[in-house]
Amino acid sequence: MATRARELLNRSRALLDRSREAASQLFGPPPAQPPPRRPPVIVQSPSQAERERANEEALAALCANVALRDLNLVDSLLSQLEEMEAREEDAERLGELYRLDHLATRLRRNAENLRVLAGRDATDTATETTSLVDVVRGAMSSIDQYARVNIGRIVSLGVVGFASEDLSRLIAELLDNATKSSPPNTPVRVSAHLTEAGSVLVRIEDEGIGLPPDRLQELNDRLSGEPVLDDSSVRHMGLAVVRRLSARHGMRTRLDRRVPHGTTASVLLPAGLVADLPEANWSGTQTVVFPQSPRGTAVAEAPAQPRHRAGLPKREPAPPRPAPARRPQPGSMVGGTTASGLPRRVSHSLKNPQGQAPSAQSAAEPTPAEDRAAGHEKLLADLGAFTDGERAAREKQGTDESGGQQQ
Repeated sequence: MATRARELLNRSRALLDRSREAASQLFGPPPAQPPPRRPPVIVQSPSQAERERANEEALAALCANVALRDLNLVDSLLSQLEEMEAREEDAERLGELYRLDHLATRLRRNAENLRVLAGRDATDTATETTSLVDVVRGAMSSIDQYARVNIGRIVSLGVVGFASEDLSRLIAELLDNATKSSPPNTPVRVSAHLTEAGSVLVRIEDEGIGLPPDRLQELNDRLSGEPVLDDSSVRHMGLAVVRRLSARHGMRTRLDRRVPHGTTASVLLPAGLVADLPEANWSGTQTVVFPQSPRGTAVAEAPAQPRHRAGLPKREPAPPRPAPARRPQPGSMVGGTTASGLPRRVSHSLKNPQGQAPSAQSAAEPTPAEDRAAGHEKLLADLGAFTDGERAAREKQGTDESGGQQQ
């Protein structure tokens, strides 16, 4: 099985080399030619322009087809690795299988990026909303130095299905770039915050030496402008992937200098791409201990028609809970944009589709832990009342029967 996995891995690497050659032909610069003395004026006929456009589309389709073959091979490799991991009992060999699994995941990411550059969908889009935390974790799993990434504060929101996987690929490219551009002993931090407009701002910060202002401006122009095919495009294919994915979903990506040193990559998700997460259903269990009746007490058999029926003690209705205090409206918050044009984040962390701030709990309102404790005590009190009522009914019934026999 290990030999079979190694053969599949070698075939994947060979196809990946072919993919890189095709990508260099698609995105590389044209061959250098000696500059003419007088620039000739070339007027192309419509048929010639159409042929060139058809050739470009055919080359893009070829790259997408090669990438799809890579994906099929990697999927087969990953499935076999999962079977081997499930049967492996040796800890050392299991660690080696995990490393091969991670390498195959990185190969899959490269093949997906090639399909993105060829103008195709990387894979089938998801249908369900995915939490932002899971999107970030998925991005971490497809980079080399994933152990250096620290997840900071992430807003409790989700990403709609058709954009969740593309956002994960975009964050993976930015995380990979941050880990490669900073010292290996420094962390890379990722966080996500809600803005006043209902959008989400994702920030990726590294502690590298940073970039000069002119270089930052050049990279930001590439991220926001039309694609440019030159030597820099081949060296920074990750940024080309980020630009295409950002343009596809209307996201804004920007690089800024981090104080005191390093680089911050900011991704602004439109409000239409984020949604509230569905409420989690209760899946746990709770053990309830019933009060035991005292042993040694004889219980008489109940007659078919009991003479008296003892009811349970009546419970007084609970007093109404005071209404929670309301948080001020968004207009009272300090808003605006940052120096780089991105919206400032706000302190609340829940999305409100109506554009109003969510209500906050008042100081008098009990916490969820207190609610659970109070509910547990109330349940025990009800069970105790039920037991007492049942015992009183039995005693009453025994007294009536003994009185009837004496008569």
